[in-house]
Amino acid sequence: MKLIGWIKQLDSRLLLIGDQSLMSAAGFLSNFLLAWKLQLDGYGVYALVYLGMMLLMSLQQALFIQPAQVFLSKLSPKGQQKYIGAILVFALPIIIGVAAIFEFVFKLIYSPDLPQGILFLVSSIWLSADLFRKLCIIIKPGLSLILIDALNVVLFSGLILIFSPASPASALLILGISSLSGLLFLFVIKPIQSGKRMKGYFLKRTSATAGWMVITAGVQWSSSNYLLMAAGVWISAASLGLLRLTQYLFGLLNIFLQAYENYAVPKVAAWTGVAAKKSSYVLRVSAAFLLPVAGLLILLTALFPFIAKLITPEVIQEPLHLWIALLYVLILIAYPIRVLIRASGYNQIYFAAHVAALVLTLTTAKFFIENYLSIGIIIGMIFSQLLMTLIWIIFLYRKKHLAWKLSTSL
Repeated sequence: MKLIGWIKQLDSRLLLIGDQSLMSAAGFLSNFLLAWKLQLDGYGVYALVYLGMMLLMSLQQALFIQPAQVFLSKLSPKGQQKYIGAILVFALPIIIGVAAIFEFVFKLIYSPDLPQGILFLVSSIWLSADLFRKLCIIIKPGLSLILIDALNVVLFSGLILIFSPASPASALLILGISSLSGLLFLFVIKPIQSGKRMKGYFLKRTSATAGWMVITAGVQWSSSNYLLMAAGVWISAASLGLLRLTQYLFGLLNIFLQAYENYAVPKVAAWTGVAAKKSSYVLRVSAAFLLPVAGLLILLTALFPFIAKLITPEVIQEPLHLWIALLYVLILIAYPIRVLIRASGYNQIYFAAHVAALVLTLTTAKFFIENYLSIGIIIGMIFSQLLMTLIWIIFLYRKKHLAWKLSTSL
């Protein structure tokens, strides 16, 4: 009881960081557990389905969650409950419709050996649970959030260990069953029936911002993941499974990169010195974060062959981890540029660079994948990263923001 009381006294930001750390670690471990149980063929199919659901989740967040992050805080507690009720009136039918379309399109493109209706069932449950959870984060990011997320983690991991799924379908069913724990968030957010006035308010506020957010979410997701989804057509499920497994291992770096960005962007945005020296200030702020991340990158690259042997008995001949390590080297080099763009408020050029990367990806995906298979996917990502970074550098150079001299004073 003392522990629960102590947790309740923690700042909501610390609770959110703890919850995000829990979910990131659980996602990392559960995916390695699934790869071990399903082997690379089965895990590749599961990963492909999950990538598709992540796209739907990104669009859902842009349509419902991001506007709610702005407008819910302006309402009274009862008004928040009515606004959430209005969200659910519109969101739940859309989720059901989108889940049905997802199953049809996915099976049309990939022809997976999955039972009829399973993609619709799992994606509708998973998307609904994600919606409830993120609404809870907005209005009550407290102990209830951590407890329900912990229950989800225990259910998912426990069911994998107990039932040892031997097929992608059984793994997806386990995902759906564990996601049912998200229904508990309804008891936290407590939506109440909304009248025509509140529904009109919701539609007005959402329509004013959601269109641009949905387009942005689609572009950002596609620039990062289109190559992986396209790869499901041209390469084997085992190759895709190996690629996703490698990405998950190196994805540990993303936790630190996101923490760095969350810290650096507001700090650099508050810079009051000479604009031409801001780039040197960015380097100073970045060094303390990115140098340890570079060390972790070297460690992960060295350990990957040993970790892969623990998961699959297959002999891995493609040096995918080396190519992904090269991709992350470029990402690390580009991160100070990215921070400088975001902290300076250049949102249009930030978005334009993602659009350019998406266009490059769409036009070169088939060539890279057909000729270089799994490695071609990473090569495509490398070229996209180089293009985005080049666009940002040229823009900052024109704005006279680049003066890479590492100053010694704050």
